[in-house]
Amino acid sequence: MYTNVAPNKFYTVNEGASNLIIVPTNIFAKKSTIDKSYIRKGIDSVLFLTRFSNIYNQSFSAHILVANTDYTEVDSLNIFDDGFHNDSLANDGLYGAYITPRKTEDFFTISVSTITNENNRYFNTPDISRFTTIGPVVLDSISISKSIHNPNIYIVKPFIKNESKSATIKNDSVKLISSDSWAKGISTFYDLPDINPGSTVEPSLSFQIGYIDSLFPGYFDFKVEIMSDGWVYWTDSKQITVPAVGIDEQSNLPLTFNLEQNYPNPFNPTTTIKYSIPKQSYVTLKVYDILGREVATLVNEEKQAGNYEVEFSLSGIRNLVYHPTGMASGIYFYQLKAGDYVSTKKMTLLK
Repeated sequence: MYTNVAPNKFYTVNEGASNLIIVPTNIFAKKSTIDKSYIRKGIDSVLFLTRFSNIYNQSFSAHILVANTDYTEVDSLNIFDDGFHNDSLANDGLYGAYITPRKTEDFFTISVSTITNENNRYFNTPDISRFTTIGPVVLDSISISKSIHNPNIYIVKPFIKNESKSATIKNDSVKLISSDSWAKGISTFYDLPDINPGSTVEPSLSFQIGYIDSLFPGYFDFKVEIMSDGWVYWTDSKQITVPAVGIDEQSNLPLTFNLEQNYPNPFNPTTTIKYSIPKQSYVTLKVYDILGREVATLVNEEKQAGNYEVEFSLSGIRNLVYHPTGMASGIYFYQLKAGDYVSTKKMTLLK
């Protein structure tokens, strides 16, 4: 946000993650953009464009500093208003630079500095933009079902996969978007657990989306924005048909991976766990205590695509090393793994 002020008055500029107190004589970057926020390591370049606040039309030179999280990969680049860096025309106030492919899988920040030619006055706007070489992080699948409380609402849960080979995504969240004219009322964004390399996770809460019945053609076009530390790095999209609570009417097979909440919950002495897999997969379904120790293995085999349910009973789990007298009342977790899909839910035992 920028405002015109009288000379020598201090004011605040917010740009990217920066919040700087400056004076009008400073020349600083504004309206900065990059052409992509995720790039492939060693392959893609990044186009950076920016304009500057320069109310006294002083002559200056501009530079950008590109750095990864621990500053082991740092580049300092000149940026130009010469018309040759996809900056439209020369001397039109739009500066550009190409950031060459990165060598490491990491998050990168871009800072912009200026030096006034007349008096060598230096000013820096740190962390004005960011991009990453981690990933890609993609929309693996979406589960969708009608709300049991409102027939005009669908309950939607996206499953997010980190296709990185080595980097874990932390402090992440996902936003669900639909621009369909019949869609209405999508919730905002929800936090995600850390996503390990090759893993698939889901948000702790489900999104809700309403629809205009007279316009609804039976599908939604969904887009997700996946963030880390509040910055959007990855986007992906998928069209989901909803003929009957996420089930293909032709084959009666599930369209997505899904692990349901056990029922009843709390339970004693038995509970039922349902899950769905849209393709043949090696499936494990295990129960863990609150310390992460395995209590029981319910499924450990190759399964065809389909909908399944498993009964978990306190009988048959006596005399375990960690629970020699049986399971005590408390919180337990059950985890489904099917191919790259992983989902964990919580259940409560009450004796």
